[in-house]
This record gives sequence, structure tokens and C-alpha cells, in this order.
Amino acid sequence: MENIFPEEVMNVLNAIYAFINKPFLTAGSINISILTLLLFIPVIIIAQKIGKLVGKVIKFSIKNKPISETSQFRIVKIVSYGITVLALFIGFTMLGINLSSIAVILGALGIGVGFGLQTLISNFSAGLVILFTGPIKEGDRITISGTEGYITKINFISTVVTTLMNETLIVPNSMLISEVCHSHTFGDDKSVAIDTTIKIDYSADVDKAMKVMAETIEKNPANKEGAKADVRIASFEELGIQLIAYITIANVDDKGTAKSWNNIALVHAFQEQGIPLPSRKIQIKNI
Repeated sequence: MENIFPEEVMNVLNAIYAFINKPFLTAGSINISILTLLLFIPVIIIAQKIGKLVGKVIKFSIKNKPISETSQFRIVKIVSYGITVLALFIGFTMLGINLSSIAVILGALGIGVGFGLQTLISNFSAGLVILFTGPIKEGDRITISGTEGYITKINFISTVVTTLMNETLIVPNSMLISEVCHSHTFGDDKSVAIDTTIKIDYSADVDKAMKVMAETIEKNPANKEGAKADVRIASFEELGIQLIAYITIANVDDKGTAKSWNNIALVHAFQEQGIPLPSRKIQIKNI
């Protein structure tokens, strides 16, 4: 077959190929060249795409199965990462890379940089713990180091949390394992108890105020079905008596709006029932 390229062009192409295909690192039966490194990139990208695609298929297929959300999340993640690793192995094999030789190289490098990778390894190990034990999952509402938000993505090294103010936090996985992580949605039950406080004047009828408070917050549309309010006297303050009520709402996602609803409804109810709220009185005397 006649060559469609001029001889000069072919000579240049052959020289470029020979240069990028020349090994610059050899370990056992593995030869690393510029061409090998260039082929690494599409192999890794394709492996990730295959893993995500299989994960989406598995997630869709078990969505309506009688399996808890936590178990579904764990199954999808394990299968997705497993397929990704398998695709990487197949890709490396097709490139002619001996996986045992890679292990030798990584072992040799580990001796030199092991101390520098301690944090990375710790986070990776914590990611495996989260994946296999499932203490948290994507979509959970948590509080970590005083910041509350939703877990939007769990990776092997870190976890992405979106705060209630729509800010994004990148949390190392080791932090989620080693520190106290307050999960508001552990398991599949999203109901949570909320508290509402209000202060009444010392001249007010306490029994009447407690009854009106209970009846009012029990009308909240966010409440769990059949939830009853637990109203107590919290403390005696300088300006009045502090009342506090606890009630369970159906979904933790409605916590902010439910508390606001209670506050607004209580003010209106107390005003309608003539229950006085405290106010600071300032008297100015002429000397």
C-alpha cells in the first residue's frame, strides 16, 4: 500500500513516536514512557465513567426495592468503586503494564514518602470505613464542628457538605470518623424533636399560657402525625417566666420553618388570649 504521507513527514512522525515511546523508567518488566503516561489519562477517565454509569444503573434498579436508603447507598458505592478498579486493572493490562511491577514501584516510593502520605492514607482508610459501615450517607443532614449542612457527595478522601447557607465544605473523612458527628437523619427516620421558647409576664396566668402554647404548636403542619407538645417552665428570668415546648416534626428538613411557624403563631395566640408578654418599663423621675 502506497504511503499517503511524504517521506519527510513520515520520518518526523517516526522520530516523535520513538521519542515518546522511549522508556525513561524501568522496573522489572514494566517500562514507563511518555506515551504510557499519555495513555494513563484516558484509561483513568474511562474507568471512572464506567464506574459511575454502572452505579447509576444499580441505583435505578434497586430504587423501589424493599431496601433501606443506607443499604442502597452502600451497595451503589461498593459496586461503582469496584467496577472502576476492575476497569483500571483491565486498562493497565491492555497497555501491557504488569500490575505486580506497579506494586513494587509503589512499595519503593512508599518508603520515601510514607510519612508525608500519612494524612492521605488516614483519610482514605476513613473513607473505606464510611463506605462499608455506612454511619452516614449522601443526603444526610449532619452537624460537624458546629456547622450544620447536608452531605452532597462522599469520596474516598473527603466528603462534600453543603451548609444551610448554601456554602460548600470539603471535610476530610478522618474528621468524620475521629470527631463527634451529629447526624440528624441517621437511618431512614427523618423525624426530629424541636423546641420553642417564649417568655410571659409574671402577671400572666401560667396554666392558661401553657395550655394555649401546647394547643397552638400542635397545629403546626410540619408536625409528625399524632405528635403532642410537652410544655414546661424553663426558668424564671428578670423580665418574666420562660416557657419551653418540645414537639416532634416529621422531617428534619422543615426544622427552621417549623420553629418560625411556632414563634409567629404563639405571638398571635397570646395576643388573642390576652396573655401579657414581658416588656422593660423605664421610669424617669425628675429630681
